[in-house]
Amino acid sequence: MKVAFICTKMEGGINMPKGGGVSGHTHSQEQLDHYSNQRNSNNDAYQADKDNQANQKNSNNDEYQEEDED
Repeated sequence: MKVAFICTKMEGGINMPKGGGVSGHTHSQEQLDHYSNQRNSNNDAYQADKDNQANQKNSNNDEYQEEDED
């Protein structure tokens, strides 16, 4: 499988590919750690994130039901 990155050249050098990842220039180390943990399939935070997404999409889950307004 080939992976291609499109980098943009701006004043001061080459920047990271657009649309992916987070920057250490705009995020704290704690935020970077949380981001990477949620994308590592061997990490509990990854599984918790996937479980949460599945629960929100499950129409039988009462915890995430929208309340009807009368």
